[in-house]
Amino acid sequence: MKLLLFFFSIFPALAFAGATPPPLSPNLSPWMGNLWEFKCHTSYSCQHYHSISTPSHSILSPSYDHVVDFGLSLSFWPYYDGEMELLLARTHQNSFSFEATRGTLRYSFYDENQGDYFNLVGGGIITLPSGHFLDDPSVAFHGDVNGEVFWTIGKEYACAKGWIALGLGTSNRGKFINHGWYFTRGAIEVNSCHLWQFGLFYDLFYAMGGDSFREPFDGYAGIDHQSIDLGGYIKKQFCFWGVCGINYTYRLHARNFPEKVNVLTLQIEIPFGL
Repeated sequence: MKLLLFFFSIFPALAFAGATPPPLSPNLSPWMGNLWEFKCHTSYSCQHYHSISTPSHSILSPSYDHVVDFGLSLSFWPYYDGEMELLLARTHQNSFSFEATRGTLRYSFYDENQGDYFNLVGGGIITLPSGHFLDDPSVAFHGDVNGEVFWTIGKEYACAKGWIALGLGTSNRGKFINHGWYFTRGAIEVNSCHLWQFGLFYDLFYAMGGDSFREPFDGYAGIDHQSIDLGGYIKKQFCFWGVCGINYTYRLHARNFPEKVNVLTLQIEIPFGL
């Protein structure tokens, strides 16, 4: 019954999706944390691009952006996992300040640890950005309230695992049919001696707006923007106290969006129980 519910719920995303990086936040992976164990994570990202792609030409708009993400997650009930984040950012357009708050909730439908053949989770994300970042081309907020739902399936082996997520989103600006978006993300990871993790990931984003990027820019709501990002990461487990990692992402394709973007991220995650 759970499997039937999953396929019926995910069918709209599969039917309409022509289709942001998985090791980063928010956590869309199908693996839950230990019950009543907090995970505190902090990351710093540096992003750089020279121009913004439009259907007719590229708009020169160089930017060096810096983002700090503070997050706290908890598996607070069997099959449930929640995460809260605070993001601070500095871009070419905005000085270092509050960028957004974000909350993520995941529910586990299938769990390999419970004898199932694969892991399957469904969840939702609510993002509340600061008003002065809505018209910043470096960040893809569509409205004052941005909501997304997603479904993730994954499989883990002794020294490797992989997962893929499909989702859709909308905001309080406009209707879903012309202001919504679809996305898919996925990753594969190899585990070396349970101390090192090496992974590759992708992130595809497709917005359904009918407008092109134009200046003066007043936000991504209603704009037909697309992107394809690829990247890799390395993580190191330090005994019981935490995980450190470094990620690199490159944008292969962009439409009405910053193009040829390079992102370098440093992150640390520390678990602690009640």
